[in-house]
Amino acid sequence: LKIFLRIFEDGQITDTTGKDIFFTNVSIIMTSNIILTNPSIGFEKKDNNNEYMKLNEYFSKEFINRIDSVINFNYIEKNTARDIVERILIPKAKELYSKKKYTLNFDSKFIDYITAIGYDRVKGVRNIERFFEKNVVDIFRDSKAVKSGSIIDFSEESGKVKTNVSGV
Repeated sequence: LKIFLRIFEDGQITDTTGKDIFFTNVSIIMTSNIILTNPSIGFEKKDNNNEYMKLNEYFSKEFINRIDSVINFNYIEKNTARDIVERILIPKAKELYSKKKYTLNFDSKFIDYITAIGYDRVKGVRNIERFFEKNVVDIFRDSKAVKSGSIIDFSEESGKVKTNVSGV
């Protein structure tokens, strides 16, 4: 925190090699979950002083007085988490593995399973992302049937990820 105070006060700091680093025309965005209380999704701008009161429990008044505004970011709900799997994680995996000559297909049962098991309201999307990656990457690590040019279909059956490899 002392480094932030120096930046806020002087507008510059000196690194370990003696080089000056200037913070002219710089916005500093700090994140924390200290004041997270509202269970909806997204950014929420509040004009009351309640957020600053909660910050007083953790930071010095000198530090808090240099904060221009507080914007709350709220929890991600399960339906939004499912959208993230569908619109971000799956396209990202498809793009990555297409470069390696694999075709990946994911049905809605797989998406529902990943969301149901990987969703954690407190941990957010990171937990789903880890669970998704583990279940997709495992097929490449554990299966000798997966070769360049393979088509891999991902689904869920009896509470487990089911894969079907074809096109080899």
